[in-house]
Amino acid sequence: ANPLYYANKLYLNGNLVTDLIIPNSITSISSYAFHNCTSLTSITIPESITEIDLGAFSGCSSLTTISLPKNLTTLKSQTFYDCIALKSITLPQNLTSIESSAFCNCSSLQFINIPKGVSVLDENSFEGCTSLKEVIFEDGSEDLLLGYKAFNDSPLETIYLGRNLTYS
Repeated sequence: ANPLYYANKLYLNGNLVTDLIIPNSITSISSYAFHNCTSLTSITIPESITEIDLGAFSGCSSLTTISLPKNLTTLKSQTFYDCIALKSITLPQNLTSIESSAFCNCSSLQFINIPKGVSVLDENSFEGCTSLKEVIFEDGSEDLLLGYKAFNDSPLETIYLGRNLTYS
């Protein structure tokens, strides 16, 4: 029962919300919580958030920037699916897994730095990121499960695998 699914715009006290700051009292973001919320251009997520569920920000087509909390360990499937305006995102150092289609069709994303703790980059994670030119896997990464078509349809020019990285 997500009213934003049909409304597409978020209003607070009669004002259109474009820059959302989630309060510190919130600890998780439910599945599809902001799905298709086309009015959002930026979102600040507090450190109190430890879980962002399936498709939470999918279809936020105006979203250009987002700040993720350092305690987040998993980006669930389709978290940012079809966020076509997303240009940059900093992934937290504690991140260990990026599930399938997490960034699928983020066609404005040009660069991604994968923290050294990420051991799973699931299938189609960055599929359709048609502007993605550079991916850096941080030094110190040791094992990585790189899923099928993780970067399908992404015109990568540079991939830095970091020292000691093995993949399967």
